[in-house]
Amino acid sequence: MRRWLAAAVAAAALTACGSTVQLGAGGAPQQSDELALTQPGAGAAPRTGVGGTTTGDLSVPSSGGQAVLKPGSSPGAVAGSGTRGSAVAAPNAASGSALPSNAPVRVGVMYLKDASAAGAALGINGLETGDTEAQAKAVANWMNAHGGAAGHKIVLYFAGITAQQTEQNPQLAQQAACAQLTQDNKVQFVVTYLNLLPGTMDCFAKASTSVIDDLSNLADWEQQKYSNIFAAPGDFAPGRMLRELVDALWRTGWLTKTSKVGAYGYDNPDNRRLVDQSLAQALAAHGLKIAKEEYVTNDANGVAQTSNVSLQFRAAGVDRIIPVLASPLFIMEAAASQGYHPAYAMYSAFGPGALMETAAPKDQLANSRGIGWSPYLDIGRGTHPGPVNANETLCFNIYKKAGQGSSSATTKGLQLNLCSVLLYLKFAADRAKAVTSELLGQARPLVRASFPPPDTFRSDMSRHSDGAAGYRDIAYEQNCGCYQYVSAVHLTSG
Repeated sequence: MRRWLAAAVAAAALTACGSTVQLGAGGAPQQSDELALTQPGAGAAPRTGVGGTTTGDLSVPSSGGQAVLKPGSSPGAVAGSGTRGSAVAAPNAASGSALPSNAPVRVGVMYLKDASAAGAALGINGLETGDTEAQAKAVANWMNAHGGAAGHKIVLYFAGITAQQTEQNPQLAQQAACAQLTQDNKVQFVVTYLNLLPGTMDCFAKASTSVIDDLSNLADWEQQKYSNIFAAPGDFAPGRMLRELVDALWRTGWLTKTSKVGAYGYDNPDNRRLVDQSLAQALAAHGLKIAKEEYVTNDANGVAQTSNVSLQFRAAGVDRIIPVLASPLFIMEAAASQGYHPAYAMYSAFGPGALMETAAPKDQLANSRGIGWSPYLDIGRGTHPGPVNANETLCFNIYKKAGQGSSSATTKGLQLNLCSVLLYLKFAADRAKAVTSELLGQARPLVRASFPPPDTFRSDMSRHSDGAAGYRDIAYEQNCGCYQYVSAVHLTSG
């Protein structure tokens, strides 16, 4: 139970947390001290895809040598978000006037303070974030040495949330951090790697404070609601991701017409909507239905509820479990004790390689499959693909020079998330040539697909606030006891 509690605390705060496995560097591009301005270039080259099938249109980016599979379908609407329409302006948003030329940009950093200590106290190792304040300062110093944000100096303010606060009342903890940053520090932007609750976004919106977060877990409609003040250049909104996940699971044969699918999530309106709309619609496109839905509370009590969830799935004959934002680790623990062995869908939000392959029962990982877009969360003991672009190398160079290098998969993943959101602030401001209260919405049509986040394969901000535009198939391989990428990079369909 102590091990479950530690993982629950970390999962609630971080999206994923992981092992201290040393990862290979891969084929790193030449070191550079310049922010990459565009996505890697691509040249067409027909190739043989995974499983020996021939892909009709395949290109190889110049950075990292990774093949990219182009989808045949045209871009679609965000899954589960209803009609697209225009972006909803943030409540109480300012007029968007630019900062005076001599004014600094006040940036708040919201982070988890004591993941490693909390994990060690509860008997689980590897819940590491590193020194977030030192990491953020290192990136901000680099930004200021390279023109700041549209010429404005970056000034940082910090709001740390403890693991105990997250366990007891995550909403209260985030509200307190929001109040500190917006009322006491009067920041204009907040960067974070924490899962955000809708109420937290309401707090920031009322203060006209913009948020950049590559691990937010905010539902598609929440991101759309606040699209003028929210950006996630390296992340997948969950509804859009679920559509890609189901299509990939069907394409690879993990889902078939006889599959009995169980859906598992947190018991709140957004998660229920993600299951009932986004996931259900994605399955219906392949003639499938959800056989059983189960929900738990998003706190330590939810861990205890997973035993009954496992029993309910087993009684319903569920052989495929698709978790929706709620970590499958706790279901796996319960199922293992009950002798129940369904197959689990997996994706980056759960830290397949960084956490699951070391924390979950091995018998529960067999036949686990899914999609991944965050290499340091996806791959632990498996073969790391190497840098996704020059910005990944830049970020690690910044950290190394500041004495913040790490061998932890979790720390590296979160370092890249933090570097990504800070670099995106600079990139967006430089493109807009000004800093305003609605910079993120104003810059999006200027940025489009030109910013390469250091924490994911491809990004395109043209259609939505989340930018992830590519993923790779992942699978658990029993011969190495690890997750591996088993495909080239697939471009998303919308």
